[in-house]
Amino acid sequence: MKSSGHDGVAFLSGTKDSRMYNCYVEVQTNTGVRIDNCANIEVDHNTFTGSAGSGWCCVELENTLTNVNVHHNIMHDYKGSSSSAGVGNWNAKGSINVHDNVMWNVSPYIEVGSGTNILGPSDHSVENWVAKGYGYGSIGNSLTAVTETKETEVATTNDQTIVNDNTVTETSSAVTETASEQEVEAGNVSNATGIVIDNRLREASPNTVYQDKVYIDIGGRPGVGRYRDLLLFDLSEYNDAENITNATLSLYWYYPDGRERPEDAVVEIYRPAVAWDPENVTWNSRDDGVHWTHPGGDWFDMNNISQGDAPYATITLNGSDIPDNRYYELNVTDLVKEYVNGEYENTGFLIKTRTENADYVAFYSSEVEDEKKRPMLNIEEKAVV
Repeated sequence: MKSSGHDGVAFLSGTKDSRMYNCYVEVQTNTGVRIDNCANIEVDHNTFTGSAGSGWCCVELENTLTNVNVHHNIMHDYKGSSSSAGVGNWNAKGSINVHDNVMWNVSPYIEVGSGTNILGPSDHSVENWVAKGYGYGSIGNSLTAVTETKETEVATTNDQTIVNDNTVTETSSAVTETASEQEVEAGNVSNATGIVIDNRLREASPNTVYQDKVYIDIGGRPGVGRYRDLLLFDLSEYNDAENITNATLSLYWYYPDGRERPEDAVVEIYRPAVAWDPENVTWNSRDDGVHWTHPGGDWFDMNNISQGDAPYATITLNGSDIPDNRYYELNVTDLVKEYVNGEYENTGFLIKTRTENADYVAFYSSEVEDEKKRPMLNIEEKAVV
């Protein structure tokens, strides 16, 4: 959303019992949201930013307000004209709560309202704060729950408590449902888990290495960018491709929790064109100082066409489908056999969605504590007679 004309969203005189949430707002004219003479208004889990040099605040609070609650938003890197405020005050009075928001590079931070907020944190990664439960895209995030304490208050102003970002702690939320166990004939199926490496590629942070997250994600998020992943399994114990009858890549889908998406996520598997270094691979580079030819990764499709669009494997997660915390399988037999018979170097799997537009989904990575939710490559071989 880009605010134009006057405000991105306006709750005007007499509005009540309304909510603005899960929006990404670029402030271009006046404000991101204006709340004027309203009652029972909630503004939460939005991300506000803007570099147009116009407007004066992300959230404008105006005149008499009753039970206005502004919380769990991210307001960052906003540059206005007359001001660059996070929460601006225009003769506002009444019961106004501004709490549990994260703000940096806005000034002043908060002109009215009471509550505890995280102001000027050292971590300026929007993605990290979303993972902690703040801003656009964070609602229903089952990965982490965020708690805050007041023991390390460092300053107070205008009824606001500024909490150092070091007081934010993460606690893993338990997922009680587990994938159903499969019974297989002994000796015919193995899980290639000698080495499992996975890296995220994020367009919005093109030079950042993401190797130690507990999730891998693909697709596109409006106003944020595209996400892709690289995954590598050790296949050194396999030396006869003719004995391989089936190879299945299993990914445990868990996010976005409890929510539909605007578009279907058509998950696709390609062959990375060259080897990549997990310690250095990013959206822009496959190794330290070595750029991809195409930002976001170089690949071949099943027809050996560079940057082709015929994937080795694909599944569709419908936009109306809600993550059900279980494994989803992709048949990668052809690609695994090409690696094992030496036709190509084992460079792993490049995973992306077809359209990369409003189809963002996430799976657990090899870093998640529960081994039953990590990526798996199950390889079936002919039974030894």
